[in-house]
Amino acid sequence: MGRVTISAMLAGLALVAPAGCGGGGPSDQDEINKVLTTSFTTADPAQCDEVTGKGLQQLAPSVADSPDPAKACREALDPSSNADSIQVADLTVNGDRASATVTPRGGSFAGAVVTVALANQDGWKIDGLEEVKIVDRNAFLASLDEATARSFGSDALTPRNARCIAGYIRRNVANTELERSITAAQKGYVFDAVRLCLGGGLDFIAITQLIENQLLHAGIDSDKAKCLAGLSIAGQKSATLEEFANSERIKRSIEKVLKKGAFLCTPA
Repeated sequence: MGRVTISAMLAGLALVAPAGCGGGGPSDQDEINKVLTTSFTTADPAQCDEVTGKGLQQLAPSVADSPDPAKACREALDPSSNADSIQVADLTVNGDRASATVTPRGGSFAGAVVTVALANQDGWKIDGLEEVKIVDRNAFLASLDEATARSFGSDALTPRNARCIAGYIRRNVANTELERSITAAQKGYVFDAVRLCLGGGLDFIAITQLIENQLLHAGIDSDKAKCLAGLSIAGQKSATLEEFANSERIKRSIEKVLKKGAFLCTPA
């Protein structure tokens, strides 16, 4: 859904407590602390070089599948979902593998306990999430509400849309599905909610509304925004929300229509 960044998926996993017991020398533990701190508490572009290909594919598949993942990562960095602090239950190092179990305070993983995997590939790097366990559903959903409002970009959902989607998730999605969706990067429930709340169950109507919302946010008057949104999706009526969110081809096609079709939506 939209551009999903490392920071947004793993916000706030900074080690602000001493490393736990386990293997690995002080230099390993220090480097792991530095990688986690950089990746999850800052918008430092260095974090884009501190995640493995496997980790990026799990955490941000749309970034991983872009023509230039490093560039896409740098462009998508977003510190808004970072945690205020984190408690570390343990940090263990076993050869070129390591893991840390952390409990963030605030941020995207508020209300959850997260186990992070790391790998030493010419230096320690984030290798993905081993497990996410929700321990406070209300806190987790509150953070999810904020993330939902930024879905498909910060201006594609109105406050009313975001409230509807958040309500759908609260009523229909169990903790186990939320946990699994993070580790497996499968958030079908979000697309289901968007279909219902913006499209009455139909993808092309929901996509049209998302585009119209973005045009309105950009200052286009309502009649022209509606016209342009309709034109842009005319050749993509079979596209799903998932394809709209992740397909660069569809995005480029829509952008091309918006540029060329502007004069068609101008009153005579």
